Amino acid sequence: MLSIGLAAIILVAALFLRRLKLPPFEALVGLLLLIPIMAAWLSLLSLPVNGFTYLVIIGLIVVAMVALFGKDARTSSLTPVFILATAFAVFHQLSLLWPDFIAIGERLRDYSILSAVINAPDIFKVEEPWLAGYQMNYYLYWYRFGHLLAKLSSLHVGEIYHVLISLTFAIFLTTLYQLLRTFLNFSAIYSLLGALIITIGSNIQGVIAFIGRSSANFADHLPDEIVTSLVAIGNEAAGGGGWWGPSRVINGAITEFPSWSFILGDAHPHFLNLLLIPFFILILSKINYSALNAPAKVSAVIIITAAPYLWLFGSNAWEAPIWAGMCVIFVLLAISIDYLLAKYPNGIKGPALPGKQLFIVFSSLALLVPALLLSSAHINDPGYSFRLIGSDIPRTTIKEFFLHWGFPASLITLASFYLLKNWPLRLIFLALIILSFSYTDAFPFMALLFLINAFRLGLELPVGLKSLVRSRLIMEAIGISALGLVLLPEVLFLDDTYGGENERMNTIFKIYSANWALLHLFAFYMLGRLFRITSRPAQYSALSLVFVGLVLLSGFSFQTAMNRRISAPLVHTKSMGLNEIERILPGSSEAILSLRDRKALSGPAIILEAQGPPFSYTSHISTLSDNKAYLGWANHMNLLIRDYDEIRRREETTEATYRSVDCLKTKQILQKEGINKVVLGPLEIQRYGTHSSAFDCLDLFFSKKDYQIYSVD
Repeated sequence: MLSIGLAAIILVAALFLRRLKLPPFEALVGLLLLIPIMAAWLSLLSLPVNGFTYLVIIGLIVVAMVALFGKDARTSSLTPVFILATAFAVFHQLSLLWPDFIAIGERLRDYSILSAVINAPDIFKVEEPWLAGYQMNYYLYWYRFGHLLAKLSSLHVGEIYHVLISLTFAIFLTTLYQLLRTFLNFSAIYSLLGALIITIGSNIQGVIAFIGRSSANFADHLPDEIVTSLVAIGNEAAGGGGWWGPSRVINGAITEFPSWSFILGDAHPHFLNLLLIPFFILILSKINYSALNAPAKVSAVIIITAAPYLWLFGSNAWEAPIWAGMCVIFVLLAISIDYLLAKYPNGIKGPALPGKQLFIVFSSLALLVPALLLSSAHINDPGYSFRLIGSDIPRTTIKEFFLHWGFPASLITLASFYLLKNWPLRLIFLALIILSFSYTDAFPFMALLFLINAFRLGLELPVGLKSLVRSRLIMEAIGISALGLVLLPEVLFLDDTYGGENERMNTIFKIYSANWALLHLFAFYMLGRLFRITSRPAQYSALSLVFVGLVLLSGFSFQTAMNRRISAPLVHTKSMGLNEIERILPGSSEAILSLRDRKALSGPAIILEAQGPPFSYTSHISTLSDNKAYLGWANHMNLLIRDYDEIRRREETTEATYRSVDCLKTKQILQKEGINKVVLGPLEIQRYGTHSSAFDCLDLFFSKKDYQIYSVD
């Protein structure tokens, strides 16, 4: 079984790294993250990137790690690696419950890019699969990791797609476990439960949907009218009985939490990239800033800000300013600590990273920085500007805010109230909170939560230096950043192509996704501080509440996953994801497999298909057969390529071809455009009313059920 086999490889690799006296989890993830960058270097130098060169890259990185960080790691715990391997196996099996490339989200688009990178002769310069003849203008970092998986295995693109999602999701969960366990000193069970809540948990809207729609299971124990009401509430919360509602909590915006992206099954850069900031925080937690000498401090600041910033910029630029802002706050807090330590000499505790190692790592940036810059050189600035919220743009309401952020926001509010340690301040805080709920907009409450925690921190720092540890400094920086991030889209948004009530959609979508882990981590940090001042029985009794919270918060995700199961596959190889498309468009799977076989023999073809709206089955034949589309989703190509005239011309050419009654003239147009195959299926007939006689001068390549495919000489 693929899941078990790959999980075993993860364990063996970690044991090997531990044998080399490296921390197994951090070294394994660091190795995986470095490989795509070094592969991009080889490709840029016109060297082949294949299975052998990948093994050489892995060997060189491991040698460098041992030289820089090798130490006695016999006490390094293998628990996080077992969690990583187990999580991967479980997530991969879950992903295979819904492997189909359905017309929702961006699964077709993500598949097309992954396929293009895997099949590209040069992974640095990849051709755009949905606009034949153009170079890719997209974030390719994680898809280059898919290239690694392809070259070291015999897996098909569809299988790699789900391996990639499951692996990054498992790393995300395990990194959160490590942060809670080693960084915040939570117990192993609390760390695991907390990591599960953040990773697979839904928002409050998802909890409502889960409770409501699960009520039918208890129909024998409740009055019928109560069950009917609860099911109706659950269906409404889930988007009219579907599973869309919890991601559409904020009016006109998407609010994808990690589990929702996983349910959609998107291998989108914004989702795959979510593990990077938590992992960089984990690495940051290893550095004791205050114990370093002046040159080492400068080196540390550069390392912990510049390298991750460039990494994020090359993999998904939205997270880059989030990381930069958090690091600025951390540095400002560290400078404040240094100033206060002049008066209070007993400060932050914890081992320092030796200055010699810092110097070597800093020197290595001479190689790493250009590689990181070059890896993202194909990404063009779209030219959009940020602007302040106008009076015509709706802000987030208090109801919407709590339907999405209610769980971490409630924990932070409760902990902030008790940690003030002064009853007059507590009463003032409580009065302001009650007053903020009288407003429709959530902005007053968000601003109050931000300000009260900044005020609390200002009170704690001067008197708490003797007990201040490294984790508190970093977590306070995370907290200020996270609370500021939920405030940001209430005052500023990216003025992109969305309009009307959707003006803030992309801003909220990207910020909320990246902030999901940060705000929850801060909430658990605050809750952990609160627990430490409570009695021992209260701490033990909280475990049952955490279990209940895990069930409620993850219930929506698993319920939705079960709803998407494929009970009777129509296509034998379920992992290829062609069952749903075959049900909706009979004959499509066989057409796809025929073209895939043809591509393996004679190379990729440029395929013409009907045009349609985004998030539809437009270009499904060319995409899932690993070929190139003459034109994919036109609006996406407009956003990425911005050659509006050419895209409009291709739309017009497509329509003229399918509506033409002169086959010889059509053939000339197809030859001029370099189109090798023309698809005539349900979508083409539905949109253009095309009949097979329109292509009777072309060779019939495939004909079965509702599909005919014609070849152009």
